[in-house]
Amino acid sequence: MANKDRKTLLSHLLVLMQHVFKWKNEPEKRSNSWTTTISRTRDDIRKTQKRKPSLTNDFIRENWNEVQKKALREAEKEMQKSADERNLTWYEVFTRKYMLVVLLLAGITMVFCFLG
Repeated sequence: MANKDRKTLLSHLLVLMQHVFKWKNEPEKRSNSWTTTISRTRDDIRKTQKRKPSLTNDFIRENWNEVQKKALREAEKEMQKSADERNLTWYEVFTRKYMLVVLLLAGITMVFCFLG
């Protein structure tokens, strides 16, 4: 069971990092589905850690570089281009707030990105 929980947490971390890479590298394609995925996978990681307390933030830090490299490769495949932004911080992955606001003014759509 412990091995399954580790794999589950690392899988969630991979998805989370992929979406943060895409957010950083493709601002023109940002969407509410990306913000939802980022929020949901953060929650999934917290739930996994709660269910298995041995999967601490130190465990995530120990696996950070390996998962980040894989997430970058997979994000680049999805984006079909090399990423300009190639590193992620703990803050970007676990703390920063990602949201979009769309305004419709006189037939013109404007998308604003807010980072917290």
